[in-house]
Amino acid sequence: MTVTAPSSLAVSSINSSLGAGVDGIDLAADLVAAAVTAIKNALLRLKVLVSRDQHLIPEKQRRFALLFGELYVHPLKPYISEMLEILILEHKDDHPPPASRWHADSTFLESPPLGTLLDYLIFPPVGGRQESATLLFLLFNHLTQPEFTYRHRWSLNDLVFWDNRWTQHFVVTDHFPHPRQMHRASINGEGTQ
Repeated sequence: MTVTAPSSLAVSSINSSLGAGVDGIDLAADLVAAAVTAIKNALLRLKVLVSRDQHLIPEKQRRFALLFGELYVHPLKPYISEMLEILILEHKDDHPPPASRWHADSTFLESPPLGTLLDYLIFPPVGGRQESATLLFLLFNHLTQPEFTYRHRWSLNDLVFWDNRWTQHFVVTDHFPHPRQMHRASINGEGTQ
């Protein structure tokens, strides 16, 4: 198996406040420790990482995610058979998408997931892009200003990895009724003691 060295890794900013492209690396390969450290540092600094044209079968996505910590097993979502850590997020005729809203994953936990890796598998022909009541309204309006957001234009086999502790994401449902499928892996967070 190929071992990817950090010298081939390129991290380039894709937004003024957050987000970076991670290129020159095969995330399905065996990565040297320096490459993993470079990816961790980029995630901590830039909060959202995009690596295009990755071909991660669920086992490889799981293995890559494990480089960053133990994986979270969601108690309610469907998962890949024999791999509880890889969720199937799928929208199709008999399973429409939920309402679009800004959110962070599993914040009801004492230690919400550190990060989430989303791998786009079935690409719809249209749509499919991501991005107290008064206090929440003010906060959401602040955090959704263009200078604080990154909107990803998905392509088949894109992998997006975000820091779930510092970012929120918005599920855009403009692709429906066309089918869409993604695999999601979330890394356990640390205690908040």
